[in-house]
Amino acid sequence: MKKAILLFILVLFCFSIAEAQYRKAYILSEGGFSAGSSKLSLYNITANTFTLSIFSPGSLGLFPDGLVYNNGFLYLLEQGSYGGQGKIYKLDSNGTVLSSFSFGTNPYSLAISNNKVYTTNGPSGKVIVLNLTNFSVVKEINSGVYPQEIIAFRNYVFACNTSIFGGNQDSTVSVINVFNDSLITKINVMKDPSSLAITNDSNLLIGCPGSGGKIYKVNPNTFSVIQTYTLSSGFDRDMSVDKFTGNVYYINYNNGISRLNLSNGQVNDIINNSNPAGIYYYGYNYDYYANKHYLLDAKNFTVSGSLNIFNSSGNLEQTFATGIAPRRIVFGNPGTTSVQPISEAISDYSLEQNYPNPFNQSSVINYKCQISGFVKIVLFDLTGKEIKTLINEYKQPGTYKVRFNAEGLSGGIYFYKMTAGDFSDVKKIILLK
Repeated sequence: MKKAILLFILVLFCFSIAEAQYRKAYILSEGGFSAGSSKLSLYNITANTFTLSIFSPGSLGLFPDGLVYNNGFLYLLEQGSYGGQGKIYKLDSNGTVLSSFSFGTNPYSLAISNNKVYTTNGPSGKVIVLNLTNFSVVKEINSGVYPQEIIAFRNYVFACNTSIFGGNQDSTVSVINVFNDSLITKINVMKDPSSLAITNDSNLLIGCPGSGGKIYKVNPNTFSVIQTYTLSSGFDRDMSVDKFTGNVYYINYNNGISRLNLSNGQVNDIINNSNPAGIYYYGYNYDYYANKHYLLDAKNFTVSGSLNIFNSSGNLEQTFATGIAPRRIVFGNPGTTSVQPISEAISDYSLEQNYPNPFNQSSVINYKCQISGFVKIVLFDLTGKEIKTLINEYKQPGTYKVRFNAEGLSGGIYFYKMTAGDFSDVKKIILLK
């Protein structure tokens, strides 16, 4: 029994100081002009293996572009033929289709909040809201001209309104309240905003393209522009924030990768396009755990593209063949390796130490939710036996507390564990009796 107790404590200790790293990267390729030419690929980072097609059963339809990873599942959008219905899929982490639903007009990108899916539908100028569980249509919201990229943060969803070729133009980002699904305001920026991201200090970034491209830092509560960054190499698309340094990486106007220091506004070109005539970087994401740059080369959009992985110095390390026109890179849930206090990791949730600790009869546990989701907090004894569930319910973003009453428990050491989506953390609690 003593060995079992020691082992359990050791496991908890290792868990609490583990450093996360991404283990999987999903790559979505738009394909050509025929159904079945698009691909959902998987790069297993840990095993260093690449699987060209994991979508099953069957094959993807026309022009899939939207992909997010949420609570262990993939949600994927395909646009379909121009002016026609698109489709949303829910898949497990291995690419197996669990459910699907046809809807909208060429749905392009998606974000998840408040147990709902928000999708941009360019030709109709709408954001269509779906129930996350069964994909039934909750509401259709008029957004602006040809909405494309979208992101959810706290109580709002932000959608980039763009332009119609030869037609109407837009230079706004729509702000949607996720509780009543209403458009509450629009943020004015440059024409055709093309990328959205959240900074480490919880501000919204809006990237606008062109040789004189800019990135706007916006207060997500007042929706006012805090700062405007003019970029020496311009801006194209796909911002990615380093959760440790706060730097922002993106595809620049010259089709390379630049880094913006938000503190001083300094821009450095990290990766240059060595062959603009033959290489076209169409998608990008940054693995801040491993300091790796993931770039998708669409080449001429008629042949197989490639996933190119660069190190922090901008040197190419690996290349894998993808489908035609690779567009999205999404990282799966980070696993854990090596040593670092878990409190240093960036997360949508956090669990605090109970107070007082040690305690005699009752103690308070505080926790925070940056996003909506189901939260569970469970108490264990030293042997790992589950004693009681303290919380198991859906929570909106906010700060919460739960009072733990130790009536009926013997004095000693216990542990409480919080799980929410892909987040998990453990704290030690000491009961004096």
